[in-house]
Amino acid sequence: MTTDVPLSRLPPGTLVEGQTFVDEDISHLAGLEFFTCRFEGCRLADARLSKVVFERCEFVGCDLTKLLWGSSSLRGVRFMDCKLMGVNFAGAADNPEFSFDGCLMRYCVFDGVNLRGIPFHNCHLHDASFVECDLNDADFGGCDLEGAVLRNCRMAGADFSTATGLFFEPAQNRARDAYISPETAIQLARAAGLRVAGTDQPLSATTTKRKKR
Repeated sequence: MTTDVPLSRLPPGTLVEGQTFVDEDISHLAGLEFFTCRFEGCRLADARLSKVVFERCEFVGCDLTKLLWGSSSLRGVRFMDCKLMGVNFAGAADNPEFSFDGCLMRYCVFDGVNLRGIPFHNCHLHDASFVECDLNDADFGGCDLEGAVLRNCRMAGADFSTATGLFFEPAQNRARDAYISPETAIQLARAAGLRVAGTDQPLSATTTKRKKR
């Protein structure tokens, strides 16, 4: 459907297909269906959506800070260079299909969300929450996960090899076969009370220095 009618005035159930929306305020939408649409620089900060369907859509440079999904569906949706701070993805419909590239995602909540195979590339995920998530085969290439909480997650095949700031308790997750960086491996070893060759002094050397004092 192609229309010049403002989105806020379209009735629920309307299909909007193949349209590009630039610098628009689309913060109050309900029951619309978007197929192969592109949103550039659009403002959805503090927006309240209600059962909106986004299928094979792209969000580029949009501000979605603290967006409330209202059980909206995300099917094959790409977020690129967007602000998604404080967004709770648990409020979207079940089993979302999306990808993130270069997004600012501090304080995002993914608790209980199926993120199997989801790509997060070069995203800032400071203090994000991943509790009881399926992270199997998820890709966090180049992401900053400082302060992120990972608990009761399935992580087989998850790729954190180029992520920074990551720390989690292996005993609180099913972390077998997760791929982590040397930095994360060192942090996990230290948390377990181990000393890492090349980064920490041997205990004997530390004791000798204390005696000399």
